[in-house]
Amino acid sequence: MEKIEQETGKKRKKWTKMEFGEREKYIRALIKLKALRLSIYYSIYAETKTYIQLTALSIAKAVFAKAKATNYSVTVIIDGLTKKDTEKIRRELKKLTVKYSNIRGMKDEQSVFLRLADYFAGLLRDSIEKQPYAIKLMSLLQEKELVIEV
Repeated sequence: MEKIEQETGKKRKKWTKMEFGEREKYIRALIKLKALRLSIYYSIYAETKTYIQLTALSIAKAVFAKAKATNYSVTVIIDGLTKKDTEKIRRELKKLTVKYSNIRGMKDEQSVFLRLADYFAGLLRDSIEKQPYAIKLMSLLQEKELVIEV
């Protein structure tokens, strides 16, 4: 994925700083990565302020959609998560019976996977805002089973 970032000119740019053509080139390159198939899950919520609860719910829905066995354990990494919010997420995930080994915050600059999640969130937002390029790419991503709504 880092190679794709370099090859497409995306590098470590924020989604909003990328031109539409760069965004499309980057996403189309990711589509070719077979390892990403059935790996990116998302949920959409409108007009709410319950960020922590819905973040935990989205994590739980993704984990349960992906986990095939009962003896799984996940590491949860959330962009910019504070220590205070880590404890809130921990409590919510326990309520939802999600088995985790670690929960921590990280900056998106630190991880290609966190940047990937951030870019898909940007693409999803653009799609919700009815931007034609984003609608087309989201449709293609869903068709190729790279992104799954839970």
